[in-house]
Amino acid sequence: MPAHMHRSPYAPAHRPLVVPFRWDITRRERLGRLIDGPPADTYPEFIPDLRTCCARVLNAAGRLAGRAGEADLLFVGRSPESLFDYLRGLCRGTDWFGRLRLFHFSMRGIEDERQLRRQYPAGLSSLRAYLAALGVDPASLLARSRPAVLVDLVSSGGTFANLVRLLRRNCVERGVSWRAARRNLRLIGITSHTAGRSDDVQWHLRDATLDCLQRSALRSVPAPGRLWDYLGNQQPKVAESYPPEQWGREMVGRSFRSADHAPALRLALRLFETGGNKDERRRFIAELSDIGALRQSALRYLASQMRGGGDGGARGSTFMR
Repeated sequence: MPAHMHRSPYAPAHRPLVVPFRWDITRRERLGRLIDGPPADTYPEFIPDLRTCCARVLNAAGRLAGRAGEADLLFVGRSPESLFDYLRGLCRGTDWFGRLRLFHFSMRGIEDERQLRRQYPAGLSSLRAYLAALGVDPASLLARSRPAVLVDLVSSGGTFANLVRLLRRNCVERGVSWRAARRNLRLIGITSHTAGRSDDVQWHLRDATLDCLQRSALRSVPAPGRLWDYLGNQQPKVAESYPPEQWGREMVGRSFRSADHAPALRLALRLFETGGNKDERRRFIAELSDIGALRQSALRYLASQMRGGGDGGARGSTFMR
């Protein structure tokens, strides 16, 4: 089990924990020949767009976290993979490195929770064990010293609504007060923004489920439309999707080598190494400063750690622009 995972006393003992597999790009030497070849195609402004988006996400997370400004960021599903990889490179060697996690999750094809409970009872039980490992089960939400901030690209907000329903039901079934547990839960929705208009900024109003969260726990972060479209609709992904029919299946946690995923893996590695580059860190800190994020003490301290953290294993990537 990865070091950042933990078992909660509320985790179902009869269902083994299955964590979906994804190659660990922090261990370049273990990737073998998978990284030989070109990375997945992007577009010329990709890194500047990603840099700006990630700076806004950290700024939003710090503000959502309250006075301390510190949070655990869980990137939901596959769409925000590149944010996760780039930020891990930036934060390597800092206190924030272990606070960034992927949250493999999809409810594609599921109409409502009743259908889920009827068709996939074993998978739902396994998912609860996974929630416990991520620290978003009832006991962990109550005990958290930092809030869990869920980050995803949003259109209608449906993925967030599905997740919140599951988390709230989990609390009800365990006899835990949802009102108390939700105090440590936040949502950041990355929306598509194009010059002259911004799409779906009211995503939190589109599903009544999100009304069960405090309005102050929700925040939108605008991203350039080309970045949102690339991440959400075009980009090849490193990880496999994790829909209900896969929840808890042992094979999901096993390593695999696939030529189809290799270009995406190479891009993920390139983003991680780019984030660890000293010049890129300076650019990112300047971005934080430009949006006023360094007024937050937690992000000022993070910036100081980035400046003093060396290259974090970067290999002089020429991917920066």
